[in-house]
Amino acid sequence: MAVILLVLLATTVLLGWFGLGNFAHALTFAGRLTGAVLMTVVFTTLLAAGAVLDHWAGHTLQYSNNSAVVRTG
Repeated sequence: MAVILLVLLATTVLLGWFGLGNFAHALTFAGRLTGAVLMTVVFTTLLAAGAVLDHWAGHTLQYSNNSAVVRTG
């Protein structure tokens, strides 16, 4: 079960590194747009990791089960 959380966090870090680099240092509009899209994916992946952690830890959010299944599947 912890493998899912580790994969989500590793994906967040890797895509965040590439996305921030593209967004800040790209020479073309398409490169900056790619960086912005990657940063949006990073935000979504971070929300998924939070939903998985909440689902396992204590169900403090009402829909953490549904969002964990939708975002990781």
